[in-house]
Amino acid sequence: MSDVNPAAHARPPRWMPIGEESELCSAGLWWDVVRAGEAVGNRAIEILRERHEPLGPVIMDFGGAEPRLYFLVPVGTAANWTEPETVALGQNCHVVVPSVETTTPPGMHWHVPASGPRTLTLPPALRRALIQARGERRGTAGETAP
Repeated sequence: MSDVNPAAHARPPRWMPIGEESELCSAGLWWDVVRAGEAVGNRAIEILRERHEPLGPVIMDFGGAEPRLYFLVPVGTAANWTEPETVALGQNCHVVVPSVETTTPPGMHWHVPASGPRTLTLPPALRRALIQARGERRGTAGETAP
C-alpha cells in the first residue's frame, strides 16, 4: 500500500535541525523571529487561521515565567518591528530551534510545524492578529492596527 500523503515525505527546510537535538541557530539568515506571550500568541494563531493568512512555523518555549511563542517571519522584520509586548530577534541574535521531530511537549517544540521550506508568517498579518488578540484580552476588541 502506498502512502498518498505527499507531506509525509516532504523535506524539512535546510535550517531545521535533523535528529533528536535542538540547535542554536542565527536569526537574520533564513528568518527573523517575533516572540510573544503564550496567551496572546495562541490567540494570534487562531486569528491568522480564521483569516486564512499564511502561518509559518511557530516554536513553543515553556522556559521562563510565562511560556512564549516564537513566530518565524521574513528576514529584516526585526529591524522595524515595534509591536508592544513582543520582542523581535534578527541579525546578531540566536534562537534555540527544536529538531524537526519535536512537535509535542514537554519542553521546547514546534507548536506549528513548518509546512514548507519557505513558509513564514507575514509581518502585517501577524501585527494585526497580535493587536486583536491583545485587545480581546483587555476587553477592547475594537482596537485596530494603525
